[in-house]
Amino acid sequence: MKAIKKTLFGLLVLIIIAGCSEKGLYDENYNFVRFGLLVNANNEILVFPQVQQNAIENESYTATTTKSINIPVVMTTTLKDRPTDIFYSITTEGTFTDYRIAPIQKLTIPSGKLIDTLRIAFNTRWTSPNSNKIKLTITSTSNPELKIGWDRTAQRMDNITIILGDLQKVNYNFTQNLYNIQGTLNEELLIPINFSQPITNATVGNFDFINAQFVGSICDAASSAFSYSLERQPFIDGATQIFYKLKVLSTTPFATNLQLTLNTGLTDFNVLGVNQTNIVKSENIVREGDPAALWYNTADLLNRTYCLVWYRDPVTLNCRWGTLTQMFTKPVAVPKGSSFDNGLGYHKYRIGFVGNSAPIGTNPFDFQRFYGGTSNSSPAFNILQALEFFPENGTSTTRGIVKVVPQTLTFVKLSNSQNVNVPICGSGRYYFNPTTNRFEMYLDINCDETAINGNSNVVRSMYIYRNNAAAPLPAPLPINCSNRLTL
Repeated sequence: MKAIKKTLFGLLVLIIIAGCSEKGLYDENYNFVRFGLLVNANNEILVFPQVQQNAIENESYTATTTKSINIPVVMTTTLKDRPTDIFYSITTEGTFTDYRIAPIQKLTIPSGKLIDTLRIAFNTRWTSPNSNKIKLTITSTSNPELKIGWDRTAQRMDNITIILGDLQKVNYNFTQNLYNIQGTLNEELLIPINFSQPITNATVGNFDFINAQFVGSICDAASSAFSYSLERQPFIDGATQIFYKLKVLSTTPFATNLQLTLNTGLTDFNVLGVNQTNIVKSENIVREGDPAALWYNTADLLNRTYCLVWYRDPVTLNCRWGTLTQMFTKPVAVPKGSSFDNGLGYHKYRIGFVGNSAPIGTNPFDFQRFYGGTSNSSPAFNILQALEFFPENGTSTTRGIVKVVPQTLTFVKLSNSQNVNVPICGSGRYYFNPTTNRFEMYLDINCDETAINGNSNVVRSMYIYRNNAAAPLPAPLPINCSNRLTL
């Protein structure tokens, strides 16, 4: 491991030196220290051991978020018997001074190292973009043989200027759209909210990020209520994640769904991503077996389930089966020892459809065919808990009822990055087909598309199967089909 780190370290130094020197030449007899700030194509500062060919050192950098800025300080030689002290000065232009730099005024680089980092952290957001600047200048070193800056007149990299530019808004979202509870007295659940930039107590104040209400689904209008408390937990300034703690104050033996929605209205903050999550207690049904395991393979990262949807062809306007959709199928993790644990830490009755390259998802239930104009990174394309199985008579190993886990899916519009929420539920039947030697199901998904077109119950029908063995298309369904919508 040490050898790998040294190789990466040396590679970074080489790229910084070769990529930034005049005509790519470097005089080995000229030993010096300088700032080595490199950025990628997204204007993000590269942090060791990140490297990128053809990256160019910058004498200035425009900050558009309050994320900390790490500025490399690079030497071409190191003392063998003692560390090297690099002294620098700080000059502030403008009125914004609510930041801190570490270490202060002196950076000590240990013997044997060539690179270390200065870190600028912002305590608050700034105003008046581009009128505030922070300038750092290397003034001296403890090594008399070490010069300051490149041996040239322009872009010597002995100083660097951080321009405080037009700040982006802080995006925030839930980390997932569904949580399960047992419904027992004093049960507690921590619900995280993520932020795209560091936040402070002064910035958010007493703003309540969550609105809660009990809701039913279009498949089951009733939802049993229970007593609970929901409180924002204290956090330290600079956090990028905060927590709310839900505590169950009364035992709830019935199925229930407490829906949490992120509130808006905080200045310079914007909801982007999952803005609704559901706290769900499932119905108590006696059943046996591990039917979920019939639909996934943890040894195969590319394990898939296959889906054909019954939809209206936009050209012929006739109902027909769509082309094949493949969905990455995953087990649902549960606490070891829970009543749903199959002994391996996976839910015995539930599966999910989740992509392998976050935030890009898979295409669960072929929703991309039904909802056009959506981003591939929409949270809706990763459904951690999608389907739940109920074996016939509670014990059958070959057939039963399958239900869509009720939840709200969040799609992100490509046109304006706005969220569109679509609550879903549904049910169908699954069975083993000896002719095709695979498990199959017919499923109806009920979609509440009120946020799109006002239609509160659109049924989307589909045929889902376990493996892609050759088989004829299923017979046409004797029902109407649903249309594609563009968000």
